[in-house]
Amino acid sequence: MNCSPTPSNKEDVQLSTSSDDDDDDGDDDGGGSDDHGGDNEGLYTTNASQNRSDDDNRTHRRMREHFYDSFLCDLNPVSNAYFVARVSLSVDMSSDVSFHRRLILSSITNLSQVKAMKVLKAVHVCDVPNLDQVPENAASALCSSRFRAGVNDEEECKCKIPKFLVMGHRGNGMNMLQSSDPRMKSIKENSLLSFNEAAKFPIHFVEFDVQVTKDDCPVIYHDNFILHEEKASYLFTFAFTVDIGYAIEQDDDAIVENRVTELTLADFLSYGPQKLPGTEGKPIFRKLKDGRIFEWKVDQDAPLCTLEEAFQNVDRSLGFNVELKFDDLVDYTEEELSRILKAILKAVFENAEGRAVMFSSFQPDAVLLIRKLQSAYPVYFLTNGGTEIYTDVRRNSLDDAIKLCVDNGLQGIVSEFRAVFRNPGAVARIKESKLSLITYGQLNNVPEVVYMQYLMGIDGVIVDLVKEISESVSDVTQVEEEEKSSYGEDGKIEAKAKPQFSVEELSFRMKVIPELMIQP
Repeated sequence: MNCSPTPSNKEDVQLSTSSDDDDDDGDDDGGGSDDHGGDNEGLYTTNASQNRSDDDNRTHRRMREHFYDSFLCDLNPVSNAYFVARVSLSVDMSSDVSFHRRLILSSITNLSQVKAMKVLKAVHVCDVPNLDQVPENAASALCSSRFRAGVNDEEECKCKIPKFLVMGHRGNGMNMLQSSDPRMKSIKENSLLSFNEAAKFPIHFVEFDVQVTKDDCPVIYHDNFILHEEKASYLFTFAFTVDIGYAIEQDDDAIVENRVTELTLADFLSYGPQKLPGTEGKPIFRKLKDGRIFEWKVDQDAPLCTLEEAFQNVDRSLGFNVELKFDDLVDYTEEELSRILKAILKAVFENAEGRAVMFSSFQPDAVLLIRKLQSAYPVYFLTNGGTEIYTDVRRNSLDDAIKLCVDNGLQGIVSEFRAVFRNPGAVARIKESKLSLITYGQLNNVPEVVYMQYLMGIDGVIVDLVKEISESVSDVTQVEEEEKSSYGEDGKIEAKAKPQFSVEELSFRMKVIPELMIQP
């Protein structure tokens, strides 16, 4: 059926059901743990102008000497990258900010001072997470082989992907209604407005969540349930079921929850701002994991949308990372999965028109089935990598993710960066398996962390602070290209001024840099 407000006479697409060889969120909302977000409580602020005493200086010198002497022996390149990121982000942030930025820069790269400043220009110290507080709980340029593994070579490759991807999370960034950071409540997530705002910056994809309504229309929405408020006098019955929804009493009014997949398209689109002038939709509320409920208010609100509308109305230079959204608490039959995925594929095949598209999901059976149903677009397995534990063991580690992908012809893994940070050796194993690796998580909103991943050989990042991160990455890659092609008037390569470092920093640099260099 047509899931767009405009008429369509397009024919149904025949989907292949043949199989190949035998065998994508800490979350600020109520949409389940399979999310690319996180609580804002791990971030902290500090007074950047605070001066250290002489005793503090001596303490930090001793701390750095201990780092240098104790941790740099017998480390492989990936482990060194892990170590430097750990040192850089877990030091006492109440100390002089400029020192720690120098330490990060002198440690992780042999960039010039100009390049270093470009990398750091967007970051604020208050945005840098303290890792000790984190709870324990694809074609290079033109479709390289690692992004095409398992994709039908006879079909046109539809993913033109550069060396290092930047993807906008739910468009221009997820909404965190409880956050004090206005950037997290700027534009309605998963909306046409958010997607096109992200397209203004040098990014390659937007990532968004797709569910299928009761009448088989793919819509873009993250949470499993959509909430609205109703006056108590209008509530005659309550449905206390997992499948449909229920009402929560709250003074004289009530917050009513409805499962997105149990709504018709018309019901779904009746929420939030409406497209037709003079019409008003039901205000949307959102429930966090801790049970708190917020009215969904952002600076720039926008109507809900369908997958078809996204293909038709979003800048065509922007690729789509279509996350196939499923509820962790629901057991899906193969028939149910097939119905949902075929509805999504129909919308993609009818509307993609050459746009770069990739599929991803935390649901192992969903990624296996969509891989069997089509071979035109790459399929990635989303995983928390062990930062959270599930009954399905395929979701509990990076090694389990590697096995799932290799055994079933998937093209890559999208992992929470904390999992990679704790197990940096997995990067090499993923590369040896000819898989691509993309990461998500709040640490990806820190330019230094993103640049570290670039050095480690990770293929891309999903970010919320689209403007800041995309411009930082663009600056770095641009400066590197400029340095490669920098010649004097006589045709000889111009000598560049050597950056100045202290003896201590230079010693550390000389020990670390050879191990950090990524081999071609």
